[in-house]
Order: sequence, then structure tokens, then C-alpha cells
Amino acid sequence: MKKGKCTRKRNGSATRGKQKKVNATWTRITSARTVHRSSCGKGSDRKMEVTYTTTEAARDTLALIRHKVEGNDEKFKETALTISRKLDLEGRCDAALFIRAQYNEIPTFIPMNDGYVRPSKDAYYLGIAKAVAQRATCLRRIYGAVIVNNDEVVSTGYNGAPRGERNCCDTGKCYRRLHQVPHGQMVEKCVSVHAEENAIISASRQEMHGATLYLWGMDVETGKELPNPEPCLQCWRRIHNAGIVRVVTVGGDAHAPQSARRD
Repeated sequence: MKKGKCTRKRNGSATRGKQKKVNATWTRITSARTVHRSSCGKGSDRKMEVTYTTTEAARDTLALIRHKVEGNDEKFKETALTISRKLDLEGRCDAALFIRAQYNEIPTFIPMNDGYVRPSKDAYYLGIAKAVAQRATCLRRIYGAVIVNNDEVVSTGYNGAPRGERNCCDTGKCYRRLHQVPHGQMVEKCVSVHAEENAIISASRQEMHGATLYLWGMDVETGKELPNPEPCLQCWRRIHNAGIVRVVTVGGDAHAPQSARRD
């Protein structure tokens, strides 16, 4: 009887040992499937599982490098867009911004020791503009603006109703959305002050002379970041009059249309 008990005990120990190995292996597999929380507007409270594998990322990155070395700008941009879309779908918006910036020639990072990547100043200030935009009150699009001079933040602004007036997000009403007015048209029907305007009126002209304005935007209905948000015609004129010399968006440097200039 004792012998049988010992045999059963040894068999049980072996089984438990195998189970522990299986559990340990499964833990390694599941821990490799990192879970990210989306930061792209809609669905921000939903966890998203990464499906963009290391192998795929390595393959796409090598293709990106090859196209750059060969000078094939069209293929380089196409590959960069493909990578950024995959990252966007996983909620990895910061990584997607970094990839898109490569073909838009925004210096987004400074390599450092031990593999640490430090954001460039443009990426840093665009990140602040993105944070500012979360306070916007528009039902169609939200924008955040940051004015920087001599490497210091001068002022910030987001689009919303004037002080003391009810915000659109509180009333739930928007004339232009109700009548499906295209973006950029019938702006006189909009009750909000633009992000660029709010940033400009919060600073003195002396502080803004020679400054840079960083602008970030998102479409509220789709929850997607705007790839090339640009100031409206009136904002361009105010930017020029304030003495601001550069406007930077996710898509790179923005340039005023000819109608906003008086050459």
C-alpha cells in the first residue's frame, strides 16, 4: 500500500510539474500580446489587443529603410502610411504620428543612449496642443493651439464658445452640423472662437513676434486625428498680424494660402 501511495504521489508531482510548465509558457505567450488603451477620441475606454506582430513591424521597417536608401519617395510614403494606419487601428497614435512624420520631414525624435528615444521639440509641443484640444467644446472638430517662442510656451487655446456663453457640447446644438454645412464654409454661423484666436488673444504681440504656433485637431464624429489641420483664412491673417512666423501641424509646416497674403 505504501509503495502504491508513493507511486501515485510521484505521478501527481510529475503532472503538477508539467502543468506548471504549460502555465508558464502560456503566461509568456499572453504577456507578449500587450494590451493598449486607445487615445484617439472615440473608443478611448475600450482596450485593444495588439495584432501588429514584431515580424510584420520588422518587415515593414526594413522596406521603409530600403525605399529611403533607394530614393523612392513614392514607395517610402506608401509604406509609412501603411504602418501608421496599422498603428492607428491599435490605438498607438503616438507611434503612428512618429511614422507619418518621417515622410513629412518633421524631426520627431533625438536618439539617446540605452535605446531611449526622446521626443523632438516639434513632437513635444504638438503633444501639448493635443492635450489642450481635449478642452474644446465643438461638436464637429476639436483643435488645440500652442504658441511657443524662444523654447517657452507663451499661450494656449482651444476652440469653444466665448467666455460666459453656453458651449455647443452643453446645448447639443450646432447650426452647421444640423444643416450639413461643409467644413470651411458659412463660418459666420459658428459661435465658437477658434483655437488659434484664443491662443493669440491670450498673449502680447511682443511675446509672439517670431514665434511658432503648433496646431492639432481631431474629427469628433470619426474620432480620428486630422492629418493636416490648417488655420482658416481669418486665422491666417491674425497669425500673420501677431508676428508668428511658423505654423506646425502633424502633417508638417503649414503655409498660408495666397488669399491670406498681401504681397
